[in-house]
Amino acid sequence: MNKYILNKLFSLGILASTLFGLTSCGDTEFNAQTYTSSSSLTSLTMTVENRTVNIKKSMDDKLMIEYYDSDKEYLNITENDSIIDISLGIDKQWYDFIGIQSDSQYRIINLYLPSTISSLQISTTNENINADNLTISNYIMLNTIYGDIELIDIYGSNKIELTTKNENINGTIVGSYDDYSIKCDIKKGNTNLPSKKENGEKILHVNCNNGDANIEMIPLELK
Repeated sequence: MNKYILNKLFSLGILASTLFGLTSCGDTEFNAQTYTSSSSLTSLTMTVENRTVNIKKSMDDKLMIEYYDSDKEYLNITENDSIIDISLGIDKQWYDFIGIQSDSQYRIINLYLPSTISSLQISTTNENINADNLTISNYIMLNTIYGDIELIDIYGSNKIELTTKNENINGTIVGSYDDYSIKCDIKKGNTNLPSKKENGEKILHVNCNNGDANIEMIPLELK
């Protein structure tokens, strides 16, 4: 083996050892956190990355957020009058991004919503959004990239916007098909919804790129 090849192999060995060391330095400790609020909140906005978001009805009609954080990844939560805003804070050096990301159990956010919430906007990436048994009177916007959107018995919203890329949108909305004016944009996927339906006092917009969208309407008396 000539000297040039030996030097190359030696350099690659040093690089691999360095990257392994940097990956080890990026390990972080996550801690379970709970945020609660008894304020009369009407609007919630969340913008995060690489997080699964589970949304359910609060049992005591107070807002509660369950999540994990560390000194490098944490939630910024601010309340202003009746509005709560949640975003992901990241305090990392470049070498913290090398290697395997944190375990999935630490990348789950559980939201328990009070009945006062009338506007809900959730955005995430690379993970799913699951909404279960919600009554939101005004506006729901759920958006994810490379993640599914799963709905179970969503009721009451005047406007629903659902967007994903390279995954699927499925679930049930309480109400009549005739209640909704529907716009459905599907690319390289299948859907049970019409591309356009104009009649209906409420609005349902679905955008699904490279995935399927299947949403069933359930009459209120069967809920």
